[in-house]
Amino acid sequence: AWLGRLAAVDPESGRRVWLDTDSPWARAAWARQRRTRLDAARATLRRRQIDLVETRVGQDVGADLIKFFKARERRALA
Repeated sequence: AWLGRLAAVDPESGRRVWLDTDSPWARAAWARQRRTRLDAARATLRRRQIDLVETRVGQDVGADLIKFFKARERRALA
């Protein structure tokens, strides 16, 4: 179920926006914008050689951290 109109604040600009969660067009536009920003952030981190650990709300953060450090260790040994 969608929530209807939802107030959101852009954490970077502080600008308040309204998202119509009932609109497939609005959801798709929001998802595209989010993906663009996330891709740009990933590229910046990669360029600056900063590691990124991604996790999801409601998942075990510990498991994600263990997976990250094991992968990092494998890269160091290669």
